[in-house]
Amino acid sequence: MSHYEERLEHDISLIRNKTADLALKAETAIRDAIRALLTADHSLSYETIIKDNVINRDNEEITKLCYAFIARHLPSAGHLRRVSSILHLCIFLERIGDQAVGISKVAVNLTKPLDEKMTRHVMRLEEESRHMLHQAIASFNHENVELARSTKLLDSQADHTFQNAFADLSDEKNKATWPLRDLLGLLSVFYSLERVSDLSKNICETTLFAVSGETKKRKPVRILFLAESDNYLCRMAEAIGLKSFSRCGIFDRAGRVPAREEDADLSQFMQEYGIDFKSSNFSTIEMLPRLDGFNVIISLQGPVSGYISALPFNVVALEWQGPPVVLTASGEEKHRAFKEMFVYLSEKIHDLMEIMRGKEAVCGPN
Repeated sequence: MSHYEERLEHDISLIRNKTADLALKAETAIRDAIRALLTADHSLSYETIIKDNVINRDNEEITKLCYAFIARHLPSAGHLRRVSSILHLCIFLERIGDQAVGISKVAVNLTKPLDEKMTRHVMRLEEESRHMLHQAIASFNHENVELARSTKLLDSQADHTFQNAFADLSDEKNKATWPLRDLLGLLSVFYSLERVSDLSKNICETTLFAVSGETKKRKPVRILFLAESDNYLCRMAEAIGLKSFSRCGIFDRAGRVPAREEDADLSQFMQEYGIDFKSSNFSTIEMLPRLDGFNVIISLQGPVSGYISALPFNVVALEWQGPPVVLTASGEEKHRAFKEMFVYLSEKIHDLMEIMRGKEAVCGPN
């Protein structure tokens, strides 16, 4: 090994060792913050808050070392990927430290100890999120691609646990057994732990890029259209989405009641745009899977709250009111009305997908 290669390996090893130490501090911060919350140990809470300064300072030092490494060695390929990945990793670790600070601040401001139900939710979320974090850090430190891939899959369980905790927290609000300030604090704790699992997933994706150059694949947007019946509105919107954005979107539809029969005029109109309705099944809201699997729920007739009483925490609700279609009309009048609705829905769906997935989504091949 040449002198230059020895220096390069020495410098990258120094950065990696300091990064591993920073990761351990971030993991310890989350552990201590939760322990302080569960035991009402205010001294440990304040200690965790103070120690976040060390995490921030270490992050700044590693960032400077990375930029110095790039300037000194002008790395390419593998080394450049690793250094850029470390820069991203340190940002994630600093944010995890911030979550620990947030939990610690809640712990010292609660007006009463956690009851059995809230303790159970905190312990479950902490166990899942910290397990993810520990495995994510191990995958990065050991450049273990398979461990990174398997750890990423654990994020969905943490999301589900968060939803359950949020639901119980909402019930506690209705019972008025907790002061509102405490409920908001507990919600912050649940959210912080859920964020730790999200950041752990980001660490896994950073590992995959650092080791193999694999970049994150964006999940398709899941959109649900609602209307009074599974009629022309829902079916037209779903068809437009499937035809134009099948590469980056998954589209479903449902009505409060199923459509009574196939609209022959609508089928003929849509066939002019290359869309065949003949094999389409009717759907109602009761037939839907879990609603928290959707990113956006769009009502095409009235407010979303008229169809769904409790919207999942992470779901966005939109309400679109396009031009009316008089189904009792016929001939050119009905065709013109269908076309106005088609243009309206096409523009709205196009704008939504461009906002959520960028111009590449609306311009690229499907």
